[in-house]
Amino acid sequence: MDDQEQAGSSLERWGVLRLDTWWLFSWCLSCSAPLHGCMEVASFYGDGYIYLRTEEISTRNSLHLRFRTASQSGLLFLASGGGDFLLLEITSGRLQVRVDLGSGERTLRSAGGLHLSDLAWHRVELTHLLHNVSLSIDRSYRTSVTLPGAGDLELSVRPGVFVGGTPGQQHPLVWSSPGFRGCMEEVVFNKHRLLASLQSDPGPGTVQRVSQGCSPEFWATEVDPVGFLSSQSFLKLLPPWDVPQQVVLEFQLCPSARSRMVRSCTPPPSREASSPWRSETPASFASVRCNGGSSRTEVRSVTRLQGNQSTWYPVRLQLAPDVVQLWVGQEVVEAGLDAEVNVVLKPTGPLYLGGLDEAGRVEAGQAGAPGSSTPGGGSFSGCLRDVKVNGRHSGLPHATVTRDVSVGCGGRGQRSETETALRELLEHLNPDDEDTKQPTNASRGQGRRKSSSGFLVLEELEVDEGGRALLEPKHIQVEHFNVPVT
Repeated sequence: MDDQEQAGSSLERWGVLRLDTWWLFSWCLSCSAPLHGCMEVASFYGDGYIYLRTEEISTRNSLHLRFRTASQSGLLFLASGGGDFLLLEITSGRLQVRVDLGSGERTLRSAGGLHLSDLAWHRVELTHLLHNVSLSIDRSYRTSVTLPGAGDLELSVRPGVFVGGTPGQQHPLVWSSPGFRGCMEEVVFNKHRLLASLQSDPGPGTVQRVSQGCSPEFWATEVDPVGFLSSQSFLKLLPPWDVPQQVVLEFQLCPSARSRMVRSCTPPPSREASSPWRSETPASFASVRCNGGSSRTEVRSVTRLQGNQSTWYPVRLQLAPDVVQLWVGQEVVEAGLDAEVNVVLKPTGPLYLGGLDEAGRVEAGQAGAPGSSTPGGGSFSGCLRDVKVNGRHSGLPHATVTRDVSVGCGGRGQRSETETALRELLEHLNPDDEDTKQPTNASRGQGRRKSSSGFLVLEELEVDEGGRALLEPKHIQVEHFNVPVT
């Protein structure tokens, strides 16, 4: 192998498509071969967790929870301290318990025939009593294991327990397990109601990127548009990078009136040989930049991207070993890659849509990617749909982590199913009332419409993922009309 091939085998690259200060997506390229009458329900988005500070030692421990997910892997619960631990996770679609009280680790796994990643609610009961650990699923499947040794019967918990994940998934016991993505309810460990902190002051606990209720995004399909709601919005996916010689990314975008985009990629700082790929879109134009050492290749579109509620722009980006091509609508622009950049491409790692997480922004900044240090995050503002990676559909069903996104584009030119059903009802009751058929733009967000015979009018209330908003009179308005009363 010559020196050029050796250097190529160790290179990693990041790629980014962006509109000025708003991230659109990013990827990495490797150039180488009901409790107490109160239903507690929480949504976890892949990087969130609940932490409860507690210290206790006991030979009797119990965990009860219900979950629903479409993911094949994810951490559900972890209690540890002093070398002891009790861990519950989903791995390869099966439920797994790992436990060590000081005499060696033992593992329990559910049967392969149990379907646990089907978005149905599943009840889990885990009990530890002296030498015995037992697991019950949906009150129909049971398995158990006997712990070794005459002593070490106590589980030591110090300083606390985690639900759904750990900070950055950096805990040594869960480094290979992703954060949970889905819904949980009725999570109780030794009489600690671990979801209660969502409804009040967390007290001795911490809640990070977890919201109340069960988010509808877990039921989203590949064809559902994705709305990006804040400056920190993003989707993180792990595509099957099975085409080693090229990367083809396709999507349609509807930018908001203030949108611009960007995409940038940096190699991990531990790599000695590195050359970042960047693609950006300043203002309302799309462009791609590829950086390789001291060389730089840039492709810029001249199609102006207008931010409004109804215009969708088809975009296609193709990276080959010797050329980069960018399609925006009917326009096609391309540029050849310099010899320093021209190596065999093998995509690896995650693909980011809309923006980057904290770790991604750090890596992008170290490669000098534009916009990586934008205050507040600098994510894309708008909506994406019809996302494809190397010809395969992608989107919310394939996400491992999401933040501040919505299913559909909300108020961006699309009606929700609830609004549509309500208007159909009003039109049925009042077929001659034009106000119920065609709401004016001036009435949106003001909660005022001309007097009509309708009995209920709704304005859309948009809430960021994991956030809260006040239901005000402008969102619900009751009006009277003459109805015979008998």
